Amino acid sequence: MSRSATVFAAVTALAVVGTLVLVSRSDVKPAVPPPVALAEAKVPTASMPVRPPPPPARAIPEKVDVAEAQLTERPGGLRIADVVVGDGAEATTGAWVEVDYTGWLENGTMFDSSFKRPSAFKFQLGQGRVIAGWDQGVAGMKIGGKRRLVVPGAMAYGPHGRPPTIPANATLVFDVELKNIMPPRNAPAAPQKVDLTTLPSGLQIHEFAVGQGSAAEKGKTVMVDYTGWLEDGKKFDSSLDRPDPISFPLGQGRVIKGWDEGLEGMKVGGKRQLRIPYDLAYGEKGRPPTIPAKATLIFEVELVGVR
Repeated sequence: MSRSATVFAAVTALAVVGTLVLVSRSDVKPAVPPPVALAEAKVPTASMPVRPPPPPARAIPEKVDVAEAQLTERPGGLRIADVVVGDGAEATTGAWVEVDYTGWLENGTMFDSSFKRPSAFKFQLGQGRVIAGWDQGVAGMKIGGKRRLVVPGAMAYGPHGRPPTIPANATLVFDVELKNIMPPRNAPAAPQKVDLTTLPSGLQIHEFAVGQGSAAEKGKTVMVDYTGWLEDGKKFDSSLDRPDPISFPLGQGRVIKGWDEGLEGMKVGGKRQLRIPYDLAYGEKGRPPTIPAKATLIFEVELVGVR
């Protein structure tokens, strides 16, 4: 139901919603460019870690029986019915929400469900990251609440549909449960002015805090929160603008060279500033329009976990 929102997704092919393509908006470009990920996919080698099998899918609940008389129409033709009114925090525009859902066509054909994947689906409400019927229909729900949404074609995929699964002008029926609302995480506005240590590669590092947990080593999967700026102070991306840190195997070329080098040796809880010269980032061409040619990049990173 979402465009991939993390900078790392371009390389790892880790979609926010797994195989859910049916509610993805092709007319909306990703909000976040891919400044950290490399463009080339890597061919697995014997030295690369083997990914564990994905967790099993979850049981899909039965479709709730909702009578037409229970549905209330909203502007645009969206119809809703609260099957269960939650008693937790309320979902408001701009909040990151976590929902489980199942979707059907009017003829009863199920076309997707978050229960086919290991975990619920997260998205930022009211930002056009999902179909309009969801932005409007999930707003106002409270944690623990369950709601039926009957979304007219104009608030879903319109006259083009999403062949072969979603016909043109199709009305879509969803059962949605609001599982959680993630508190906002605030990215720093600008990098701190610090003294830097220059390594032989040209990478510069400042250690804000030395962690006390497990060390980041080549081949291990690391979880990192970060914010990145250009030298002029313009922020180009931050994991703190999203609900979760990013994860990737360290030292496998999945990220720019300055990250593979600059994160190695950190311990969980550690924080660093990395000043990365262009030859350890995006090189002479950069990554237009976000990353200029020969751009030095500044990151403040925190190692959140290692596995």
